[in-house]
Amino acid sequence: MTNVSRKGLLLVVALCGATCFRPRAVDCVLVCDQANACPSTMTCSAGLCTAGPVCVATVAAGETHTCAAFAGALKCWGHNAAGQLGLGDRADRGDNQGEMGPNLPLVRLGEGQTVPVSPFNHGQNALALGSVHTCALLDRGEVKCWGDNAAGQLGLGDLKARFTADDLGDNLSTVDLGADKPALSLAAGVYHTCALLDGWTLKCWGDNRFGQLGIGARGSRGALVGDMGDNLPAVDLGPGILVRAVAAGAYHTCALLADSGQVKCWGWNDYGQLGMGDTRSRGRDPMDMGVALEPVNLGGGRRATQ
Repeated sequence: MTNVSRKGLLLVVALCGATCFRPRAVDCVLVCDQANACPSTMTCSAGLCTAGPVCVATVAAGETHTCAAFAGALKCWGHNAAGQLGLGDRADRGDNQGEMGPNLPLVRLGEGQTVPVSPFNHGQNALALGSVHTCALLDRGEVKCWGDNAAGQLGLGDLKARFTADDLGDNLSTVDLGADKPALSLAAGVYHTCALLDGWTLKCWGDNRFGQLGIGARGSRGALVGDMGDNLPAVDLGPGILVRAVAAGAYHTCALLADSGQVKCWGWNDYGQLGMGDTRSRGRDPMDMGVALEPVNLGGGRRATQ
């Protein structure tokens, strides 16, 4: 049985309405036995005993794959050439009959590891899907990532992809974000990942060819021992600036600032996606960041909320 907080379950029921799945006991989720059997009033769906339709707590889309979290569990489908679905193989799911519904396996997160079921603040996400990798925020603020790792986007201190059955579950390490730094929200670009941390600071790792990590230096992060944890610098947006939410495009990143409602963006800018009135990329030089990085001009008196 997987423990889930009473508050989280009550919030899910309130949001989804009376037709949604509610565990038999308020404080737990009942897992199907090895024969996929459940009590007589329930049926087995996705490895969980349910009394009705399962409520999806959050959904996210990558370039060619999709994931949905529900009742603390996670399912992913679509393209899987790099093992980004987290199923222990590289076979696509969803392109043939009989692959979805109860036939679609759960992502192997590890014993007792669940995705938060309670609602997030606007713009905060428990899932982040890149082009060929996936990251999930777990209940204790830990982060796990799997799939392709050619740019260190999994944040595990090497370039080894994680997709086999032996790579996943309890064998998959959590991302080292530093001492006492639980994550609140995630975002992913094609080959980079960002985590909004408790304390409203932001850290990014993976591909940094265009400065999308916002560390004011060249070179990717996450592929070498010593890249992560307290050695990974937070994005410098200016003294005392706190981040409320983060979003990532293919090779650029944007942050919503907590107090001002301003938005700052950095990384690739060939199409003006940073909103700076030019096509110069930013983030690879220390002079690009901090107070030198101007907020996006949204119009006089306008504040962003999400």
